[in-house]
Amino acid sequence: SIAASALPKIRSFGPRDLSTTAWAFAACQFVHCTFVAVIAAAAIRTIKTLVPQGLANIAWSFSRLELPHAPLLHSISAAALRRMSSFGAQDISNLAWSMATLRFPDTPLMASLSSAARPRIRDFTPQGLGNPAWSCAVLSCRAAPLLDSIASSARAMITVFRAQELANTAWAMAPLEWRDRPLLDAIASAAIRKSPHFDPRELAGLSWALATLKRRDAPLCASISAASRAKLSDFRAPEMANTAWAYATLGFIDSPLLDAISESAMRKLNVEGHSCEVADVFSVVEAFAVAEKLDGALLRAAEAALRQRGGAVDSRCPQLPPCSDALNGQPAPASAGCEGPRVLAAGTSLLALWKPPGWIVSVEDTAPRIVPAHGASECRGTPRLQDWVATEFAGRWPIAADAAASRGLLQRLDRETSGAVLWAGSYTAYYAARLQFAARRVRKGYLCLCSGALPPPPRLFQQPLREVPAAGGRAAEARVSPLGRPACTELAAAAHAIAGAGCCVSLASVRLHTGRLHQIRAHLADAGHPLVGDRVYRSNNAVAVCPRVFLHAAEAGVDAGGGPLLVALPLPEDLRTILHDVIPMDRRAVAFLGSRLAN
Repeated sequence: SIAASALPKIRSFGPRDLSTTAWAFAACQFVHCTFVAVIAAAAIRTIKTLVPQGLANIAWSFSRLELPHAPLLHSISAAALRRMSSFGAQDISNLAWSMATLRFPDTPLMASLSSAARPRIRDFTPQGLGNPAWSCAVLSCRAAPLLDSIASSARAMITVFRAQELANTAWAMAPLEWRDRPLLDAIASAAIRKSPHFDPRELAGLSWALATLKRRDAPLCASISAASRAKLSDFRAPEMANTAWAYATLGFIDSPLLDAISESAMRKLNVEGHSCEVADVFSVVEAFAVAEKLDGALLRAAEAALRQRGGAVDSRCPQLPPCSDALNGQPAPASAGCEGPRVLAAGTSLLALWKPPGWIVSVEDTAPRIVPAHGASECRGTPRLQDWVATEFAGRWPIAADAAASRGLLQRLDRETSGAVLWAGSYTAYYAARLQFAARRVRKGYLCLCSGALPPPPRLFQQPLREVPAAGGRAAEARVSPLGRPACTELAAAAHAIAGAGCCVSLASVRLHTGRLHQIRAHLADAGHPLVGDRVYRSNNAVAVCPRVFLHAAEAGVDAGGGPLLVALPLPEDLRTILHDVIPMDRRAVAFLGSRLAN
């Protein structure tokens, strides 16, 4: 009624009337689309007359209603930049929070807010301090001078921080790699005293922050464990997953806590499995796989819940053909060339597909993650395997048309990597296979040629890897970092040879136990053995004519419930040509290279 009455009178609203009305509707969380659009237009028209509090209130209102109105946000940003010197501490805090909530990355505005906040830092409340820190974390804006000022002020008033403010400050520190030890010590001391007052989300967030910052604080972990066990019935699946993942990552294997989480997760899956978010189920299973505490009962409960969810979706299309129909009556090819994609092998509900070099393939990442990762940039015009899948299969298998389910694709491969990629023809098979990936019960084998003489196998490379943005807008890269995610690459076999330039190279068979961005390339480069042809990770061009990164997905296998599908794929011709030009250094190398050159 108020909205209907106000609509014809909106032009007579003054700046204060607009901001107050918008604030009231947002506080009530009442969305009247027409009225909100009219308020946005009126605010843009009168933006120059809005005072700082009015600008902050309008931004707060639209963020609270989750309405990213780009023209309005640009207008607010421009007006705020002109009069930032008039903003008070609360206005700065609210505007920073609003822009981050709406994921509106305005670098000049964030820089101006940062500069304005520092001289006023003592005027901020505990919650007010947390908002700009949280905003920097969400928008990946590492404003070091502002963070130092926040840390200094937070330490001085840490005793009056509530549980939410302690958890939020720790949470903001993690994605920014903001390792202010005195502040972390102060947060830990205060959190131990107040841990009974933390709610499940705050406990899980604090655990996640400790693990991400690799801070193994035994007294705090014990305190979080006790508080979590007391409130475990109120934990949602993401909070269980983040807590289990955090303790496993820290190497703090708290069996009473992990056993309690496992039992609680099983109960929720058995009772509420039909309503659980699919990604949450994967996250819980992956967390326990990382902790090496995944038992059969939890895995069976997850399988049953996902089977129910997948079956409900598949029932909308009861005439799903078997995946073997994708071969169109023709036998699977014995090898793959470098032309377009094709079907390599078929199981009951799975296919193995050939991904040629130069094609992009990406899948949804459901691992526990708090802020968005730096995504790989996809070059315009580069062919995508997911588009080929949609064109070839969507008419018979509906999952191939569903981008949210990665069109049924189960793995990602780098653009220059060739090899086998697994695909599921139904939601039931897709969920079952993704669960096996989360449980680390899949086979992923690669062949690569790298610089130098690799050490004798078997050997594990287990340095944590962190995704970082690359310069010039290029795709993200992986770097070994103590703040990275756990990663494990197994060197299964290696043979040494001499390349044409007289340099030593190694042909290696490796297996992945995790699936991080550029994992093989980053691990071997860190060990001093970058892959031949890899310009990103500093190859020494031992084989000058290698047309691409020498990396081939030679094996892929998983059981999605209809029996295992395992494919072993020989090297494609472009990489075989490179191997013909290297000289094995011993008999074992002769045998190993010969077996890989055999078709």
